[in-house]
Amino acid sequence: MRMEATNTLARRTPLRGTWWVTVLLSAFGLVAAWVLLNLVIGGKCGEKCVTDTLAQMFRLATPIAFAAFCGVMCERAGVVDIGIEGKLLMGAMVGYAVNLFAFQALKDSMGIAAAGNLSRWLAVLAGVLASVVLAALHAVVSIDFKVNQIISGTVVNILALGVTGYFYRQFLAENLPAGPGTFPIMNIPLLDKIPFIGPILFQQKPLTYIMFILVFAIQYVLFFTPWGLRTRAVGEHPRAADTLGINVFTTRYINVLFAGVIAGLGGVWFTLEAVDVFNPG
Repeated sequence: MRMEATNTLARRTPLRGTWWVTVLLSAFGLVAAWVLLNLVIGGKCGEKCVTDTLAQMFRLATPIAFAAFCGVMCERAGVVDIGIEGKLLMGAMVGYAVNLFAFQALKDSMGIAAAGNLSRWLAVLAGVLASVVLAALHAVVSIDFKVNQIISGTVVNILALGVTGYFYRQFLAENLPAGPGTFPIMNIPLLDKIPFIGPILFQQKPLTYIMFILVFAIQYVLFFTPWGLRTRAVGEHPRAADTLGINVFTTRYINVLFAGVIAGLGGVWFTLEAVDVFNPG
């Protein structure tokens, strides 16, 4: 019986020795993309056009990646979250407002450069907290009260649209002072000098670097840690996880709230890295 169970497990487990196939396919894909980009746009200004295009691609993919990570954390815990757009919107509005007004309050005492840097990081924190509040609302309604999760996510989107529109009309629509602008590009010393890769991966803005880190961190946490195993167990079979002593409610709450943090980072990207402007919707 034990031998049969072991053989069954072996058949269901991916072959660990095939990692090199993934590496080769990835390398082939990168080379093919490089050749294609050179053929399409490289003739205009050479390698610089290609590297600039790829760097901009990662920069613009940042909020989409954050939204995807948010959805993954919720889905793996068994919670459907279609309120991601609402959390992005709330994070963008709060981040913009805090960046603007904190800069005005701090610039006389700290100087323009220091005040601008501090106000932007305060705006990131505020935007993330605003997104977490909406995530907590979704968690309470869908986990504790077991309301339909699609309806709960829709309510989050509608609520965010109404709240941000109201605050924009009341405080952000007119007579605003000049803000401190967006995050500047931060080059990572030495790494930014690597040919081809340096300008693409190591000459980015802070939130894009955070996105790169989260790609590997979330993969590791979900598939190589006890917490990730518990999360996937709760999402796939909550009753079985409960019989093993896993607190289903706590696991889902933590994952939904952390997903709110990630969505908040995606929201503040729009007003702290893309443009120093917020418009309703």
